[in-house]
Amino acid sequence: MTGRHYRLSAMLIVSFTVGGFTASENLLTDGGFETGAVALSSWLLNVSGDTAAATRMIDSTSGTAHGGKAFQRITVTAVSSENWHVQLKDPTWEAKTGNIYHFSMWARSDSTRTSQISVYGGADSKDTYRTSSTASLTTEWKQYHQMFKADTDGKGQINFAFVCGFSVGTYDIDDVVITEAVDTLGTLYLNGDFEAEGATWGLYVSPDDSNAAATMTFPSEGAKSGSKFCRVTVTGAPESQGDVQLDDGSWTSDSGAAYTFTFWGKADAVDKKVDIAVQAGSSHNYAYLGGTTVTLTTEWTEHSYTYTADSIYGDDELSFKIYCGAATGIYDFDAITLSKEIIPDGTVIPLQQHTAPMPSIRIYPQYLQYCAGAAIRNITIHDLRGRVFHALRMNPSSATQYFRLPRPTRGTWIITVATEATSFSRRIMIP
Repeated sequence: MTGRHYRLSAMLIVSFTVGGFTASENLLTDGGFETGAVALSSWLLNVSGDTAAATRMIDSTSGTAHGGKAFQRITVTAVSSENWHVQLKDPTWEAKTGNIYHFSMWARSDSTRTSQISVYGGADSKDTYRTSSTASLTTEWKQYHQMFKADTDGKGQINFAFVCGFSVGTYDIDDVVITEAVDTLGTLYLNGDFEAEGATWGLYVSPDDSNAAATMTFPSEGAKSGSKFCRVTVTGAPESQGDVQLDDGSWTSDSGAAYTFTFWGKADAVDKKVDIAVQAGSSHNYAYLGGTTVTLTTEWTEHSYTYTADSIYGDDELSFKIYCGAATGIYDFDAITLSKEIIPDGTVIPLQQHTAPMPSIRIYPQYLQYCAGAAIRNITIHDLRGRVFHALRMNPSSATQYFRLPRPTRGTWIITVATEATSFSRRIMIP
């Protein structure tokens, strides 16, 4: 992404680009609330639940707006068991399937408070919750972002909501912009170079690891691409490297497709390692499916990993993550892309004859344990049509090695092992 929003007046917004796509001007007629009651009437303050209570107003006299003279203030006087019981929904605008929508706002509160920018709508219902990002408010104006690719058409079918039912207090919002970008490239990561800061991205720090501590920021100097990049600062080394993860779950995987994950990275010291990991979703207990370890230096370098999705994966069921918990320090990431290649159906790969006994395979609920002998270069799991489920490449070793491999779905699969001189295969049945 290149470019940012700049507010020139209450009605004029400079266009910007998203992933190389030129975005439209603001879809909101008065995101700065300068028209007072007229602007107020187009926004919906949704207060639900038995105990939540909140009011709102346009402040045009205090002189503390972010831009112009006016801003909108939500005053929450009581909360309930759900934070979404108080939320401010944006005015009606027309969504178009496949287009990318970028929501940005300036916000503050009377104290340090948590809020969210949530997305509602889609093919199922305009009230269907889709995704959200946390907006940690302070007493100073700060810009926050959210992005979404529409999967439905129509006015009012997609909404961005400012969720402020976490705690009682005042929440101020100003200079709201919604822009539309036509996606002609099939973008999978909407915010791959972090020009919209943390929109669509998340930093997971395991709550079960008391040693783990990390933060995510978006410096504006020294980016590899555009004007911003993502910085993960690990201040507490976790017990496991995977207890600190950077990931984007805003895309949908397809079966039988090969995905190549690419990023530029650097660190505050040479030889710092991170893992590119592929994980399943919640319905598969976040099983580890595959990955590779890469070594960062103090200069921007490019890294990539390719994985072929199996048929069990669909909406939010496959994600690429960067494990950053190997050591304390600073890890920088930018220009992250995810590309997809559809793998055509292949022919059945015949089992090859071999005289040596096949190394042992143990089947566990979430993975396979594979014991291989010396000089192994490649291990591949594929189906009876030749579609690759997982491929592991390694440097040959003189010793017997143990490998943790992703477990395929129920059915018949073939594991093929290759050395420099030969290869051999074995059928396995997954119950």
